[in-house]
Amino acid sequence: MAVDKGLGVPDEHELATVRARARDEGVPEEMLGEMGDVTGLVAGRIYGDGTEPVVGVRVESGALEQMEARDESHIPMRDGFVSRHSEEMHACGHDEHTAVGIGRERELDESVFNGTLKLFFQPAEEGGRGTIPMSKSGVDDLDATLRLGLDNRTGSHCRIRSSPV
Repeated sequence: MAVDKGLGVPDEHELATVRARARDEGVPEEMLGEMGDVTGLVAGRIYGDGTEPVVGVRVESGALEQMEARDESHIPMRDGFVSRHSEEMHACGHDEHTAVGIGRERELDESVFNGTLKLFFQPAEEGGRGTIPMSKSGVDDLDATLRLGLDNRTGSHCRIRSSPV
């Protein structure tokens, strides 16, 4: 994840900076135009013959209002990927969420799942600020939704809860 990732949905200046960086990296102009102000991503993959269900996995990708350690023993500080925002960081595992989301898509066995998997990388989920742009980005046809979440407990834990999205 980018070390300059901030809270919430970026302001117009930050979006312009991101667009310029994407343009410099060769992202086609028409793709940037379609993106608008959405900083999230929806990626889908069909498994088997693509019949139902359509399952969504929400992957959180925003920052939190938390100060990151700045001493040299802190690995992100030592290795140069500490947050550029002094009071914001990826404190609840969003980098891990992203890695697990991508890994889940890569490792899902077509012999076990027949349907469509949609990963949606949602920024600004704390406070619901990223919900509306994501809901307009191709995730309105889901039969089920899973949310990736990590915490600081030791060991392996899985919790399943049925609730409205």
